Amino acid sequence: MSDAAARRRGGAAGVLSGLVRAREFGLVIAIGAVLLLLVSLGKTQVFFGAGNLESVLRQIALLGVFSLGEAVVIIAGGIDLSVGSLICFSGMGCALLLSHLAGDLDQTVPVPAWMVLTTLLATVALGALVGGFHTLLITRLRLPPFIATLSTLAGLRSGAELVTNSATVSVPYPNFTALAKGLTPLWFFIAAAVCVAVLMRATVTGRQIVALGGNEEAARLSGLKVNRLKLVAYGLSGALAGLGGVLYTAYLGQGDPRTGQAFELQAIAASVVGGCSLSGGQGTVAGTILGVTLLQVLLNGIGLVIHSNSTLWQGVVVGVVVVMAVAMNAARQRRIAAA
Repeated sequence: MSDAAARRRGGAAGVLSGLVRAREFGLVIAIGAVLLLLVSLGKTQVFFGAGNLESVLRQIALLGVFSLGEAVVIIAGGIDLSVGSLICFSGMGCALLLSHLAGDLDQTVPVPAWMVLTTLLATVALGALVGGFHTLLITRLRLPPFIATLSTLAGLRSGAELVTNSATVSVPYPNFTALAKGLTPLWFFIAAAVCVAVLMRATVTGRQIVALGGNEEAARLSGLKVNRLKLVAYGLSGALAGLGGVLYTAYLGQGDPRTGQAFELQAIAASVVGGCSLSGGQGTVAGTILGVTLLQVLLNGIGLVIHSNSTLWQGVVVGVVVVMAVAMNAARQRRIAAA
């Protein structure tokens, strides 16, 4: 390779690296701007109060766990619209299994630790199996990811309602609900983020997933096992949604067939705001974490500032933020192409 070619390649790499840093730095600035706005509106003591701050961190963790899986799927060039319904379905499965294992035990006392661990692992495995089913629909039946996951979006929630006749399943065992008490969900989120970051940055499989999202046909012609990579991406998304189902069931103290409505939209929004391109091949764990944080800080701030119909305004703000993020991603891609 000539010196000139090497310099051009190095310059292009520098541009790409700079854009990644600028994107994530921009998210930090945006989060800081929202916090400054809350301070200027006199909401400092309320937002930074111990109770509210713990609630914000918990919501960041709960949303972040399954947003990481959604981000991996998007980076791989796919989409998973079933995340919310899978959280509902796996959460109901979690509650039913734990209730069956506990039998007639008093619900006000802790159950044996092996029951909680078995339920946790089985629910995560259930989510991974659903992710594998998505892969079969996409790779064997050649369904577009949008259609494959849209079908399970409806099917999984209906299945959860049919199994229990739309009733809730109570599991208020203290050592199970402790999984979602205080900042415990944050540790699950940190563990999941570290695992996904290692996968995407430190393994050949992670780099191949990025290549798959960048150009599937080129990846296939390069000899990459495209179907296996899709299985990893969708299986991971399903597993993390299953973990989300466990945490939300623990948080509520019951399996509820109404849990998880529109959660897939929040996960996609967090991923896109964090820098994932819906065309695939772009995105980072750090960006997704910052995207989740920005969304939750915004949503909490809206609840503090607007007391009437705040949930309606939350939807409007999230929609505007997603449009802005997609537009900025498109502009970034044009700059990369021109570099």
